[in-house]
Amino acid sequence: MKPNLENYLQSMVKVVSVKIIMDRETGRSKGYGFVEMADDEAGDKAIAALNEVDMDWKNSFCVSSSS
Repeated sequence: MKPNLENYLQSMVKVVSVKIIMDRETGRSKGYGFVEMADDEAGDKAIAALNEVDMDWKNSFCVSSSS
């Protein structure tokens, strides 16, 4: 899942890092993760593009968090 998400986002905005949360026992994605963008504008653009998009059989839900 990580390469698909990272490649998809890189086509739109500058991605600093991607962390997909994995299940220790199965090695499969738990269905959520964290993406760090270069700036707030890039984050807002990615959120607008990905919110409620069907990706790898899961419906995405995006939430912004700024430091």
